[in-house]
Amino acid sequence: MTCEHLNRIPSPGAHGAHRGFGLYLIRRLCDEVRLDRPDGHSRLRLHMRYPAAPVARRRME
Repeated sequence: MTCEHLNRIPSPGAHGAHRGFGLYLIRRLCDEVRLDRPDGHSRLRLHMRYPAAPVARRRME
């Protein structure tokens, strides 16, 4: 896998079969996607940012 695979826009293949949409969805859903190739194996690191959870107020008695 290379960076070109991550940046490719999927298109319908033969007989209307769709391929390559997994990487496309990963790029669309994640805030950051990193490709690493340790020892010749592909590894994706996916990062998603979530809004901070509101702090619950304690009731003072």
